Amino acid sequence: MPLRDHAPEAPASHRAAQGFVLGVDIGGTKVALATSSMDGMRLKTHRMLTGAAAGAHVVWPRVMDAARELVSLTGAGDGVLRGVGLVCPGVIGEVGVLLAPNNPGWETLPVRRLLAEAFAGCPVDVVNDVRAAATAELELGALAGVRSGLFVNIGSGISAAIVIDGRIVSGGHGAAGEIGYQVVGAVAGPAYADGRAPLEEAVSGQGLAARAGRLLGCSVTTAEVFARCAHDAGIRRLVDDTIELMAVQLANLVVAFDPERVVLAGGLMRQADVILPRVRRVFERVVPFPPQVCLASLPDDAALAGALVTAREAACRRIPEAVTASHPGSHL
Repeated sequence: MPLRDHAPEAPASHRAAQGFVLGVDIGGTKVALATSSMDGMRLKTHRMLTGAAAGAHVVWPRVMDAARELVSLTGAGDGVLRGVGLVCPGVIGEVGVLLAPNNPGWETLPVRRLLAEAFAGCPVDVVNDVRAAATAELELGALAGVRSGLFVNIGSGISAAIVIDGRIVSGGHGAAGEIGYQVVGAVAGPAYADGRAPLEEAVSGQGLAARAGRLLGCSVTTAEVFARCAHDAGIRRLVDDTIELMAVQLANLVVAFDPERVVLAGGLMRQADVILPRVRRVFERVVPFPPQVCLASLPDDAALAGALVTAREAACRRIPEAVTASHPGSHL
């Protein structure tokens, strides 16, 4: 069943009395923002490049400016802002965000406090992007009704959310599912202690493009890498080896956690027709009880859907006094 957030943008309507929520998904490559009604109908959306290399203290004000503008546009017809949900990669603490190598500078950015200040008086929450996406899929998407599952997002980076007994596992330090740090090959090779994320560098979209670029001697996008497979044997071998490595690493997770379903999402899943059959074949060979393997209901948009779910949950925990759309919060 498709997620409600997959519906097309809706015009302003009688939902104004209920108000609306704002979701913000900050990734390593792009930032996606959307507003939705309290019943999950998508209202307005906006996308922009992250520009992560500029650092968190440059990215954050740009994102908040875009968020406030989207709230103003939505509030003109759909009433009061009721909640804000922000999702991003990594382990989100009070001081900063750890284990987010594609977003430099976030280790010292107090995201929770800054978001609360930006939308003063409005309930806000900040959660890991992949767990938020898995929450959305558990609610109405590809994980609905699944008690044991694995959600894997493969885009600029790679990360997972583990579902056991219908609940997403956080782990002892909030780092469960940070599979980008899994070792590839011998432990003497690149590892977390060296400031590296070995699996992410090997099989993420960004990692694949970087390796192909070194092979070709020029910069290429992930889409261009897959397009070259038809006429470049070296690139084809690189892509085949990358998918094989990804599938084997996921198979090891599946053996350990025994999920009934594995759901794949992220930008790399634009190549699902190439990737899914390979993953299924490896699972059939390696895993004693192979799970179902499928795409997320919103393979490119699951994290944003999760941000909106997070925002609605925040709003339901405490419905605030009216927050006017023209003054949604203080500036940084």
